Amino acid sequence: MKILCVADSKDERLLRPQTLESLKDVEFILSAGDLDLSYLDELYNCYNKSLYFVFGNHQLKYYLDFEGKGLFAKSNFMHKYTHLKSLEGRFVYKNGVILFGLGGCMKYNKDTHQYSEGEMKWIIRKNWWKFLYNKLRYGRYVDILVTHAPPRGIHDDSSDVCHKGFKAFNAFIEKYKPKYHIHGHTHIYDLDMTRETKVNGTIVANAYKHIIIEL
Repeated sequence: MKILCVADSKDERLLRPQTLESLKDVEFILSAGDLDLSYLDELYNCYNKSLYFVFGNHQLKYYLDFEGKGLFAKSNFMHKYTHLKSLEGRFVYKNGVILFGLGGCMKYNKDTHQYSEGEMKWIIRKNWWKFLYNKLRYGRYVDILVTHAPPRGIHDDSSDVCHKGFKAFNAFIEKYKPKYHIHGHTHIYDLDMTRETKVNGTIVANAYKHIIIEL
């Protein structure tokens, strides 16, 4: 099973006819954040595949339309991107694959969709019963974790608060053991930069521009 993963920067190559032909067998598309929904809409229409995404710390124009605001808020679906599915704090079961998503980044100013370490831990912890349900029914907690920020010390930038990873994601990997952790947020400009790292059996992969993973 091939899955197309994208993040952070629009990759025009993905819209070329030859690329569309070579990737026609992807099962679905995952976005790890900071991509305009208009671009995700292009990918959805070109590939004719389901697309699941998390928001990053930029490109937040439609964030409240999808996520609402406040503890009991409901999403506002009065917009044109209802066919794109948010993974923010949600489980999706797609073609036998269990997906779970966590958007945003480390809190570095007072803008939207930024979290302290404790807040991210709480977002994960409040879903404990869903993880337990998956384990009991499917024999595993989750297959692919999609986040915007990376785990602490893996593909992150410890010198920059904004681009520092979450320790909560390291704990997530250790406890729930997803096959893949797909993230964005840190850009890859040098071919020598590490894109994939295996941690406790989980492949942590930076989806900057695009990558293909296989299950």
